[in-house]
Amino acid sequence: MNGSKCFLWISEMWRRLLWGAVLLGAAGSQAFAADSWIEGTSTLADGHMLYVRVQGRTLDSVRISSGRFRVACRVAEPAVLTLCVGPRSVEVVADGPAHVDFDRGVVGGTPENDALCKWNNLLRGYQVQMDSASAHILRLLSRLEKGEDDQRAVRESLGQWQQTYQRQQQLWREALYTCLRDNIHYYFPAVFLQRYPDAVDRTALLRLSQQDPLYLQGEAMQGMRRDLEAWRLRQPGQLLPDLTLPDLVSGTPRALSSFAGPGRCVLVCFWAGWCGDCTGFMTRVRRLYRTYHRRGLEVVGVSLDTDADVWRRAVRSLRLPWPQLCDMRGWQSRAVARYGLNRIPDNLLLGPDGRIVANDIPADSLERVVSRLLPP
Repeated sequence: MNGSKCFLWISEMWRRLLWGAVLLGAAGSQAFAADSWIEGTSTLADGHMLYVRVQGRTLDSVRISSGRFRVACRVAEPAVLTLCVGPRSVEVVADGPAHVDFDRGVVGGTPENDALCKWNNLLRGYQVQMDSASAHILRLLSRLEKGEDDQRAVRESLGQWQQTYQRQQQLWREALYTCLRDNIHYYFPAVFLQRYPDAVDRTALLRLSQQDPLYLQGEAMQGMRRDLEAWRLRQPGQLLPDLTLPDLVSGTPRALSSFAGPGRCVLVCFWAGWCGDCTGFMTRVRRLYRTYHRRGLEVVGVSLDTDADVWRRAVRSLRLPWPQLCDMRGWQSRAVARYGLNRIPDNLLLGPDGRIVANDIPADSLERVVSRLLPP
């Protein structure tokens, strides 16, 4: 196949494979159709195959020849392409003629890719500092464990490096939010949302979503849009989106709304028997329950377990006296989609009228929030 025919064949493959002509949601009001080609350089030996992927699907492949490669496509909606050679990869926004230095992971040539490169470098700077602090922390923890050095000096140094890590992490999070806030009309921030789905506060992202940002459009962001809608429905003041799940003891389906009522507030805890982080959280909830149950606090556990024995053992081991519900589907549970869960433990606090008072309450704030809601 000669070069001209190869180019046309690749173009046709991309035309067929990269989705439809109509954007999802509100994207229909924004035209995003682009003839794109991506050419790049690499020091990899001739013959190495470079694979082009979207959302984990391999769409095409080309051979690196004389240190160069070229791919062509036409997209009808925003798309992030991942170029892969073995374990190495580079992300590119398909919005026009882009250039890639595969060895350095540098992209450019279009407004989207120039901006992606800029923000990649900025965020990577904070990540380098975090990695350095993390390495120091691990070395200091090892010295503490061996007990060979001045333990007081090691602890002081450990505290300083932990503060450094936390400071750099906070700066990184702020930079990521700034990227999302200041680039509403760009698609490249989708790269960071896919790469770090839990890094941005969901309430803040929900506020940004009201501006109809381009980076939340397209098929690849469908799951995040669905999660944001679920998160919107669990904001304070909203009536609880109801869900019925089987009870641990009886197996009888019970609706979460049935636990609310006059003189009561209900703490709904999302957890699982296999979740290590849930153990400490549920222990705190148990102490809270013992203190405030007589004043009207009810607790309901919603588990993301898949093994009934693991679930029951955890309930017995943690001595959890309140009702437990589960459909034994793990992260495929209906509760995940219904309430926009992307990690556990998580929680919702309901008032007597079944409306949401607070959500995702940190463990150290539980008593303060609950005590204000209950009568003395």
